[in-house]
Amino acid sequence: TSIPGIAPLQFSLDFSFFFQQLDTFATKVDEYITPYGFTKNDIIKVNLKSLNMIIENAPGQTFNFIKDTLVSLKVYVDSFGGTSPKMVAYKDNISRGLTSLNLDVSAEDIKDYFRADYMKILVAFRTQENEGLIDGAKFRVNYTFTVTAKKP
Repeated sequence: TSIPGIAPLQFSLDFSFFFQQLDTFATKVDEYITPYGFTKNDIIKVNLKSLNMIIENAPGQTFNFIKDTLVSLKVYVDSFGGTSPKMVAYKDNISRGLTSLNLDVSAEDIKDYFRADYMKILVAFRTQENEGLIDGAKFRVNYTFTVTAKKP
């Protein structure tokens, strides 16, 4: 998944309120839980357990394009076509030169998004002055969820 390239500028761009969509994926909840005798309605809670982002397909590109602020990078989830994103992960103090980030996850329950057929991942950040993002850079997002369900 990619977001549009960002030219190195002498000023910072603010994407902290205008989220950039990073990924949309089919939740495939039924496919994963039906063999265990569960349905979507049996899901009580879903929490993100871990989230890792890796820059791919862009030699030399690092996360230096993100300005190191109080919370440098925020990750949100929303249902496909939804308008109520919920923050599920964040990262402060991003070291320079990194191509992979392990984010801190929140304890937010995202069962309503997880029950949807599709979910989207959005990111919010400010750009670092004089640092750019190569057009066509790909971001691989690896995530692990903990699903709590009641017995049918």
